[in-house]
Amino acid sequence: MFNILTLDQVRKIEVESTTYCNAGCPHCSRHKPNTSILEDNMQMDHLKPELIYKLKDDFGDQTPLMDVWYVGNLGDSLMHPQMENIWEFTAKNFRYTEMETNGGARKLDFWKNMGDISKRNQNAMMLFSIDGLEDTNEIYRKKVKWDKLMENVQAYIGAGGMATWKWLTFKHNEHQVEEARELAKKLGFVQFEPMMATRYEEKTYKAKPKTLDNKVGKTWAKETYLELSKSEIQLGSAVGKEIDQRLKEVKFDDRVPKVDCKYIKKQRMYLNAKGRIWPCCWTSVWDKFNDFRHMDPLIWPHYEKGFNDYHKHSMKEIFEHSAWEEMTTAWTVKSRNAYGKQPMNLCHRKCTNSKWEALCNIRHEKDVTTFKPEAFENVAEDDTKRNIAN
Repeated sequence: MFNILTLDQVRKIEVESTTYCNAGCPHCSRHKPNTSILEDNMQMDHLKPELIYKLKDDFGDQTPLMDVWYVGNLGDSLMHPQMENIWEFTAKNFRYTEMETNGGARKLDFWKNMGDISKRNQNAMMLFSIDGLEDTNEIYRKKVKWDKLMENVQAYIGAGGMATWKWLTFKHNEHQVEEARELAKKLGFVQFEPMMATRYEEKTYKAKPKTLDNKVGKTWAKETYLELSKSEIQLGSAVGKEIDQRLKEVKFDDRVPKVDCKYIKKQRMYLNAKGRIWPCCWTSVWDKFNDFRHMDPLIWPHYEKGFNDYHKHSMKEIFEHSAWEEMTTAWTVKSRNAYGKQPMNLCHRKCTNSKWEALCNIRHEKDVTTFKPEAFENVAEDDTKRNIAN
């Protein structure tokens, strides 16, 4: 059994707690293109809390070294009916936890309790995705009402909760960045984090900022990620050097562009709302329709047998399954030689030539303002840029 990233080297678990969402963002994968209408056959799920408890058991002594990030692949984390208990358990048992939300749902008592959990544990960060001010936020964050959002933010921060304001810069809100930065400071956010939006400009909303190329999504940032692709993966830790060595062992196919796997480099894995373990959030999207025809032919026979069902298998069993090796090496020469199959197309679409790293670099560090740097003492420097103070 060969894994580039071994189980004992995992340091971050991204968790999709639910596929329910109160918002209607038009470029979300859960919606039909450029609408707020759910995709046909979209599967609605809440993650069973016992799977979070199982993570602690499976990782054992490794748990205090690990981060759990509640992300919104197909839903908003705060829509999970038991999120208060999940948030409390995660904060108590893992090194660091954060949660992304549009902030527009739930009652004030819920937000006060979440803020209190953050205050007591000092390692739990709420990331509010707010992409505008009163007159612009709902252009993209559809169905998120400003007054309700501000009430929730103030209830959470007022209870002592640590919060970061994540801002996507579109054409329709680029003139408001500095005003939003000042508001973030006034409200008590520990950080304001603006990022360039990578959404297309559509008739339903003006999405593309003037600083991006018209061919955004296809050739934008091309020069950046081609430059990044010239260098080998650089990881400073001893674990990183081991991973780097295994990457050299699997080699690359010179006939296709080089893949620089984000989740291997960042030592991450993904647990989705169905309770399935995936190498990354992009492979997890295959679960959206519960339809094998959308899945890479390399994987679907294994999927049908439930190889990555965390309800039925331990993390060790999943990592040692042949399908896991096939997925996590599917873009290498080793895979071509071992299985006689073409590389997994998804890997090349998302991680060719460090493309994902170029996307991250669109956010300029100088634009991130940290009001309270002490809030990031539990965040490793190479994990996130949210610990960079101006």
